[in-house]
Amino acid sequence: YIATKMGAVKACYQKGLQANPGLQGKVTVMFLIQPNGSVAGAKISDSGLNSPAVESCILTNVKIWRFPRAQGGGSTKVIYPFNFRNR
Repeated sequence: YIATKMGAVKACYQKGLQANPGLQGKVTVMFLIQPNGSVAGAKISDSGLNSPAVESCILTNVKIWRFPRAQGGGSTKVIYPFNFRNR
């Protein structure tokens, strides 16, 4: 599911590259998927990107994601790393 949403995350990075062409690093996002598929409690757990604007943009996108409903109910904690490198 996350792979289908990478376009928006990459757009955050591309915007950051316009301000800083050497921008690269890893941003790890921690979030909670509720039983209904909505995301709650998203935050940056670690970042080597050093770009608050890009990090904020990523969080804004993650918070609106809607995952499929959990079978059997329950919430799911996710820790997901995004690696960015200008090629």
